[in-house]
Amino acid sequence: MRVDNSNLAEITNSTNRVEVKGNVSVLTEEETVRKTEQDTGRVVSVQQTTVDKPFFSGDSQLEQIRQEAEQMEAQLLQDKMQVVSNTVTAADCGKMEEEGYSVNGSDVDTIITVTDKIKMELAKAGVDISVFGDTPDAGKLEQMAGSEGEARRLEAAIEKADLPATEENLADCQDAMQQAADLTTCSEEAVKYMLDNDLAPTVENLYKAQHSTGESPNRPSAGIEMDEGMKAQVSQVITQAGRQVNDTTLSCSQWMIEQQIPLTAENLNYVLDLKNAVLPPAQDQVVSAMAEAMAEGRRPQDAVILDGYRNTERAQQAAETIEQTTDADIWTVVKKGAPLTIESLREAQNSAKELSGNGRQGADVKDSEILEYAKEDRSFLKAKRQLEEIRLIMTAQANYSLLRQGISIETQPLQELVEQLKAQENAYYASLLSQNNIEPTQENTDIFADTMAKTQELQGVPAYVLGEVHTNEDSVNEVHEKGIARQAQMERAGEAYETLRTEPRADLGDSIQKAFQNVDDILNDLNLETSEANRRAVRILAYNQMAVNPESVMEMKAADQKVQNLFQNLTPSVVMEMIREGVNPLELNVEELNAEAQEMKNKLDAGGEEKFSKYLWKLEQRHELTQEERDSYIGIYRMLNQIDKTDGAVIGALVQQGAELSMKNLLSAVRTNRNPGINVSVDDSFGEAETVNAQELSISQQIEAAYQTDCAKEALKFATPEGMQQAQGQKSVEDMTPEELLWQLRQAEKDTKSEEAYYEHEMEEFSQAKKAEAQILQMLAGHDIPVTAYNILAAGRMLHPRGGIFKSLFEPLRQEEDTDIDLEQVKQDILEQFGEAVKTPEEMAKAHKKLAETAENVMKTMADSETVTSRDLRDIKILRQQIALGTRLAKEEHYAIPVLVADELTNVQLKIVRGKEEKGRVDVLFETPKLGKVAARFQVMGDAVKGYAVSDSQRTIQGLKSQEDSLKEQLSSADKLWNMDFVRSESLDLNRFTDTSASDADDLNVKSDSYQVQTKTLYGIARGFLEEIKKMGQNLS
Repeated sequence: MRVDNSNLAEITNSTNRVEVKGNVSVLTEEETVRKTEQDTGRVVSVQQTTVDKPFFSGDSQLEQIRQEAEQMEAQLLQDKMQVVSNTVTAADCGKMEEEGYSVNGSDVDTIITVTDKIKMELAKAGVDISVFGDTPDAGKLEQMAGSEGEARRLEAAIEKADLPATEENLADCQDAMQQAADLTTCSEEAVKYMLDNDLAPTVENLYKAQHSTGESPNRPSAGIEMDEGMKAQVSQVITQAGRQVNDTTLSCSQWMIEQQIPLTAENLNYVLDLKNAVLPPAQDQVVSAMAEAMAEGRRPQDAVILDGYRNTERAQQAAETIEQTTDADIWTVVKKGAPLTIESLREAQNSAKELSGNGRQGADVKDSEILEYAKEDRSFLKAKRQLEEIRLIMTAQANYSLLRQGISIETQPLQELVEQLKAQENAYYASLLSQNNIEPTQENTDIFADTMAKTQELQGVPAYVLGEVHTNEDSVNEVHEKGIARQAQMERAGEAYETLRTEPRADLGDSIQKAFQNVDDILNDLNLETSEANRRAVRILAYNQMAVNPESVMEMKAADQKVQNLFQNLTPSVVMEMIREGVNPLELNVEELNAEAQEMKNKLDAGGEEKFSKYLWKLEQRHELTQEERDSYIGIYRMLNQIDKTDGAVIGALVQQGAELSMKNLLSAVRTNRNPGINVSVDDSFGEAETVNAQELSISQQIEAAYQTDCAKEALKFATPEGMQQAQGQKSVEDMTPEELLWQLRQAEKDTKSEEAYYEHEMEEFSQAKKAEAQILQMLAGHDIPVTAYNILAAGRMLHPRGGIFKSLFEPLRQEEDTDIDLEQVKQDILEQFGEAVKTPEEMAKAHKKLAETAENVMKTMADSETVTSRDLRDIKILRQQIALGTRLAKEEHYAIPVLVADELTNVQLKIVRGKEEKGRVDVLFETPKLGKVAARFQVMGDAVKGYAVSDSQRTIQGLKSQEDSLKEQLSSADKLWNMDFVRSESLDLNRFTDTSASDADDLNVKSDSYQVQTKTLYGIARGFLEEIKKMGQNLS
C-alpha cells in the first residue's frame, strides 16, 4: 500500500508490506495501526520492522545487484568456516602453530590451505594423531551408532581422517556404513548403469546403481558372433588390460559390445572389477575408504570401496608405471601413434608381459633392437626425454595432489603432466601468497618455495658445517650450499653425524659418542661446565680440527644458536611478510635475517598476546601449583618476552656490570627499569631497560651477551608451564642462565593432554565466530579485511550497538591501585574530542588516533597486571583488532563514536555516504537502555533534506518528534526543503540498517568545491543530530 508523503492519514493492516513514499520504505510481517499525524512529520507504529536502504535515485538496481553479490560471498565464507569446523583437529592446530599460524588469527582460506597440506603430510608419514584425541563422548557415540562395535568403527574412521568427531561427521559416517552394508553383488544392469553414467565405485554410486536398476532389466540385445578378426582385436584389448585371454574375458568383452559400452582396456578392467567385487564390503575396508574420502574434503558416502580405484592407490600405481617403463614400452606407444600417457605405457607393459609369458621374445631382447632402430627417430627421442623429465619430479604424493584436484593423471599426455607437476610444487605457496594479499608472481612464489625448502633441508645437514660458516657474512643460500656439500661428503664416506638443528632428547648414536668420548675431559681441562651446549661446540670444533679453548667454544655456541634461532624464526607466515616488504630472505646473512624475522614476528603479533595467552591458559589448568610458583613462572615468561622484544638490552647491562646472568638477576633488572602505571602518550621505551652501547663491552662480553640473548629468545618459544615445572626439578629456575633454561626446556616432555585441551578451546572460540551474522562477513570481505575469527569477533563487538572500543576500554574501568592517572578524566577528554571532531574526516581521524594511542597503553597496563588472565589477553587481542578495524573503516567515513547519552556510554555507528556532486547520505545507529534502539537516515538531494528515524521506544519517537523544529534548524538551512518521518517498531532489528559496504573514497577529489560542500553539509547533519540526541537524553534522565 502506498501512502503519500505529504499527507499521512493512516496506515492500515496489510499482509506483508507497507510502503511510505519518498525516503523510506517499511517492510513488515504484521502491522497494526497505533498513531498517525497529518503534518510533515509523521509517527507510525508497526511491528517487526526493517527498513530498506535505497541509495540515490537511479541506483536501486545496481544496489540490489551489489547486495546479492555480497550475500553470496558471505554465504561462501560461512560454508568455508563450516568446513574448518568439520575438518580441523587439535593435531592440525598444533602443526599450524609451528608454521606461525593460529586457527583464530588466520583467515579462513589460509586455514584450509595449510591444514590441507598438514593432513597430506601426516597421512604420507603415517603419523598416529590419536594422541590428540578429539574423541566424542563414548555414550553419545554408542547411542548414535547403535552398538559399541559400530561406535568404535565410526570413531576409527574419523580419527584416521584426522577430523574432529562432530555430530555432522558422525551422522554422515553412519549413513555411509549403512548404505555399504545394504550393497549386494553387482548385477549386469548395475554395472551398465555405472559405465553409462561414468560413475566412480563409491558407496553412494553403487547404492544408487543397485536401487535404480533393480526393476529395470537391460533391454534385449542382438547376439553378436565374433569372427576371427574381431576376436583378434578383442584379444588385443584384453592383453592391453593386463588380463588373460580366456572364456571369461572374451564373454565379458562380447557383453560390453552388445550393450554398446566402448571396449577399451580401462572399461574392460572396470567391468570385470565391478562384477567380481565382493559386496557388501568388509567393515574395515569401509572405514579406511571413508577416512580417505573425508581427508580429501569429501563426504563419507564418496568413499571408494573397489580395490585399486582410490586416489592413493591410483597415485602409487602411476608412479610405479613410470618407474618400470622401458625403451621398448616407449617404442610400442610411439609406433602405434598413440598419445604418450601413463595409460598407454601401462598397456604397452601389459602387452610385453603377455608376449614374454607366451615364450615369445621379451622386452629385454627387443630393447637393443629398438635402440638401434629408433635412436634417430625424433618422436621416440622426444618421448624418452619426457619420460626422464617426469621421473625426476613424479612421486606418489605429487600424483595424489593432482588426483585430488580432479586431474586424470592416467590419460593426461606426459608433456602436460610434467607442467602440472611442476606447477603443483609451487601451487601451495602461490595460494598462501594470494590469500594474504601478496602478488603471487613467479618470482615471489619461487622465493617463498626456495626459502622454505632450503631451510628445511638445512636442518638435516651435519652440524659440523658450522666450522666453515660465518653468520655475519654467509647468506642462507651459501650456508645451504656448504651444508649439502658436507652432507654428501659424509654420506659417501658412511660417517654418522649429528644434524644442524638440535633435536630434543636426541640420541647421538654409539659411533658419534665413541668418536668424541673425551669431550668432558677437554671441558674439565678448560674449566668449562660439562653442559650439552659446551659438548656440542667442542664436537664441532674437534671435527673441523679447530682450536678448542674457552673463546672458541663460546664463539661456536654463539654461531650455533644463531642458526637455531633462524630455524625458529623462518616460519611460512614470517617469510610471507618479508616477501610483502620486498625482502628476499635467501640473500641476507644469518644475523641480518634473524633481525628481519624478529621485526616481522613482532609485527604479526604486535602485543605478543597469542603465545602468552596460551601460556597463561595452560598455567590456569595446573591447580597443583602454588601462587608463588605461578607468579615465578609468569615473571620468567614476561622477562623472556622483554628480552625478545628489546633484543637483550637488559642482558648487556648485566654483562657490563659483571653480574651473574641468572633469571633472578634478569628479573630484578627488568622490574627496576619498568615504568609503572599508564602513560597516556605512546612511548616506545615503555617497559624497556636502558640500552647498553656495544662499544662499552669487550669482544668476549659482546659475544656472551649476544649468545645469552639468543638463548633467551629460543627459550621463549619453548616456554610452557610443564617445561618450567620439569626444569625446576633439576635446579631452581631463578638460578639458571638463559642457556641453562633453554636446554632444560628443550628436554622437557610436552603435556599432550594440556595441548589437546587448549586447541579444543581454540576451536570452540572459532565456532563462536562461525555464528557471525552475514553483514559482519560482508563488511570484512567488502573492505578486504582478512576473515579471521578474531576479526569477526572484533567487528561484532565494534558494530554492536552496546559495544565498541570505548566500552571495552573503560567499562569496567581497569584502574590499578598504583596508577596515578585518572582514567575517568581520560575518558571525558576523549568524549569531548570526538564530540568536537564530527566536522571533517581529518578531525575524526585525529580523534580515532588519540583513542588508539590511549587504548595501546591501557592494553599494556592490562597485560602487565599481576592478576591478568588468559581471558584478559584474549580480550586485548580482540580489542587490538577492533582498533585496526576502526582505523580501516574510518578511512571510508564509517565511524564508531563514543557518545554519552542519558548518562549511558553509547557506541554510535555513523556512516557518511557521498553521492554525485553535492548529494549524500548520513546513517546513524545506536542503542541505549533508556532510549532503546534508534536508526536514522538523512539524504541530501540538491535543495532538499529528507530523513527518517526509527525506534522501538515510543518515548524516544515522541521525544524526537517534539524536537523536530530544533532538528530542522540544526540539520537543514532555510533554503532547503525539509521532510522528516518518524517510525516506531516494537521489534526493530538494527542489523537490517547496518550498511557494511565499502565506499569509493579513493575516487573522490577531496580538494574539489563539491567535496568540501558535501563535507560541511553531511558532517553538519551528523553533528547536529547527535547533539539533539544528547539533549533529548538529558531531558529523559
